[in-house]
Amino acid sequence: MPTARSPSPTGTPAEALGVLRAACRRWRELAAPYEAAKVGVLLAQAYRALDDDDAAARELTAAEAVFARLGATPTSSTSPPCGTVRPCRAA
Repeated sequence: MPTARSPSPTGTPAEALGVLRAACRRWRELAAPYEAAKVGVLLAQAYRALDDDDAAARELTAAEAVFARLGATPTSSTSPPCGTVRPCRAA
């Protein structure tokens, strides 16, 4: 299983982008779409933190499409907090 060195808690969203992109690429190379989509949600959060709403929306839309295709949902650790990428929907 690939592991990516996590950015430090004091790291910036910009620093996280490179690590997250590499992790996403590795999961795709390993044909692990669910894991790649989870990283896509994290990428969306990083882009949102950088005020790049277009990139955040693209990443989140792609991740949601994978989750839907797999009949899966992201884990709570990769689910975007309310208001960070898209508004929360009532359950």
